[in-house]
Amino acid sequence: MSQNSLISSITKKNMLPFIRYSDFNEIHVIPYIRGRLVFSELVARALEKIDFEFIAIDLPQFMNDEKYHKNALKMFPRITSLYLQKDQKTYLSFTISPNDAAILASFLAMKKNISSSCLDNSNIHSFPTGVLLEPSLNCRDDYFVFSEGLEKYFKSPWDQLKTYWLGARDIQKVFTIYRASEVAERLGLYISSGLKTLLVCEYHLWWFIKGILEGKFKDVEKISYAPEEGILNAAYVIGNPGFIWAQGLLDDFPILTHDLFCKVLQDKVGSFDKIDILNNILMDTVCHKNNLDNGNGSIGELIIFKRYLKNLMTTYRRITPLPVKHLIKSLEACFGKELTKKLVKRLLSYPLPRLETKLPNPIFLSISSKTISGGGKPFDIPDISRSIPYHNKASCSSNSNEINKINRLYWLDKVQNYLTREEIKKMPAARVTKSWAVREDYEFHEQLCAFVRSIARDNLTKIRVCKSWGNLEDRIDWKSTLNAYSRGEDCFYVKKIRRNRMGRLTLNEFTPMVFIFFPCDNNNIRAVHDSNITQRIIDLGEITFPIRNCHPPDLVFSPAYIISKSKIFLNGHFRKDKVSAIAFLHTKSVMGVDRYDAITKRPEKFQCREEPKGDPELSSFYGVEKLIGWAVKYSEGDVIVIHYEGYRLPNNLKVFSNENNVKILMFPLSIISPELIKRIQKLHFMSAALKKHVDQEKIIGRVLN
Repeated sequence: MSQNSLISSITKKNMLPFIRYSDFNEIHVIPYIRGRLVFSELVARALEKIDFEFIAIDLPQFMNDEKYHKNALKMFPRITSLYLQKDQKTYLSFTISPNDAAILASFLAMKKNISSSCLDNSNIHSFPTGVLLEPSLNCRDDYFVFSEGLEKYFKSPWDQLKTYWLGARDIQKVFTIYRASEVAERLGLYISSGLKTLLVCEYHLWWFIKGILEGKFKDVEKISYAPEEGILNAAYVIGNPGFIWAQGLLDDFPILTHDLFCKVLQDKVGSFDKIDILNNILMDTVCHKNNLDNGNGSIGELIIFKRYLKNLMTTYRRITPLPVKHLIKSLEACFGKELTKKLVKRLLSYPLPRLETKLPNPIFLSISSKTISGGGKPFDIPDISRSIPYHNKASCSSNSNEINKINRLYWLDKVQNYLTREEIKKMPAARVTKSWAVREDYEFHEQLCAFVRSIARDNLTKIRVCKSWGNLEDRIDWKSTLNAYSRGEDCFYVKKIRRNRMGRLTLNEFTPMVFIFFPCDNNNIRAVHDSNITQRIIDLGEITFPIRNCHPPDLVFSPAYIISKSKIFLNGHFRKDKVSAIAFLHTKSVMGVDRYDAITKRPEKFQCREEPKGDPELSSFYGVEKLIGWAVKYSEGDVIVIHYEGYRLPNNLKVFSNENNVKILMFPLSIISPELIKRIQKLHFMSAALKKHVDQEKIIGRVLN
């Protein structure tokens, strides 16, 4: 199977990446759909193909600013959002990203030192609602542009727009032509100069400009709309490409936007092909040795995937797959969730260069109809999901039903750790205080420990099959009985189970369990406590809670571990510890006050109120041996130790266990699958602020996924 065969490649003909209009002084036009990567590619191809002397762009005029707008472009490949505060509750946002044709044209004009100008009205945001005719039109897969050319591709949408125009309200006609006339007038000043001009213009707007230049729309009433000159508070904010993608502001996977930009920087945009990139990522991930070893990526699965994807695309009349609706859905159906997560993680990656100095984020500005100036009044910046796109109905997608934000967010949460601006606002800065364990860890520990206990019981019992003399004993052994009948014996066989052949075996949720994953010369032991309600209130910092009539503060320790590595996430609110060994005195998943209550119902000698590293009785032990000694000290009879191959129990521990009348049961780590071993080596902790956060479960789910 060839490398490019999972998704069928599309032949890109040597088409002109623009429309040339000889009637308008040989102006070259790239009509585009806002926020679509294909049209950004066309802009880059056009500027590689021809040395234009001037670039006209349909961005608002205030983006002619020589400083702040260009600074945002210089941040590429970082994606920024320009927020404009319309009033106390309404915010507009404009995404500055390489996947938008107008933005990339502005960047390339700066990079190639070509004269350029932004021509659109800066007061669109102040127009009355619904006065611009910008209907959602049915556009085919934008990759048809490469086989048909721009003029043929947009013929159907422009025919639809003509129909909408005939049925438009008078006020829509007046404002739409007013806006287009202003742009056409400014454009005319440049094309009359004889400069070789490229116009990059949104396809709705270009249809009206073209009509004006051809002398149409003369019967439309002309107005002069001059809203009261006002200064808008604004801010440039560096965004998370994954979250911006999830909101539909990147039409395709972030890795494709990043790759196109890299090719633009190298002046090699002709070698960019998103289908080739997707095929390479798919083949590299699916056919990776680890996945093949796990039974994924067989030739049969690849063939099924290709057919499944092709059928989906055919159903929706696509020649390239939509990110979630087609590609991810097919991956999950054919390869399962785990492999799909690996692929999605790569597709949503957006590598960024290291910075020598920290970029200011956000940058507050003031915006008038013509300029951007610094020193704007700070304001509370919302999530981009709670803002209104600057161009409102000029959708970032050719068809709005192509983008399902819920599905995109679902997959983003599976593969990325992040905090939204709204989540950060509800959470104060992380402080170096007590951290809190995560319920999902405890639930996993309970299941794994129950599994190990069942293996211990099976291994520490002896089953003997014998002929029955009228007593059923423990149960009938049907295999032996049927064999006896086949031999002509008129009898049946039963199983006799001899339990506790090691003398004593009392395995339950209070049986301490120690996991040792690899040799380590490390005494960095940490313990986790659970407390009564009084101590819990103190730990949470709820100082206003009346605790005078409560019990004195108290706590007990039950898990303890040796940390080998630690990593911080989510602005310091989340920590992941990798452990080389871990011990449990209690293996149920209950936490907090419930766990405290369960432990304190035991005899007091089995309630641990001192961390292993501070216990004088364990001072002769070090590292892993201290953990095992801690487990022995608080055991009623047995301790289970699951260890790496080659580990031997030292003599001083054997003596200590005999003194405490405790039996240590040893099992190899191989009784557990590698996936479970990998999972139990990770412990997660959150800050008190995250513990009290209203969206705690959703935020933690991102990290654990």
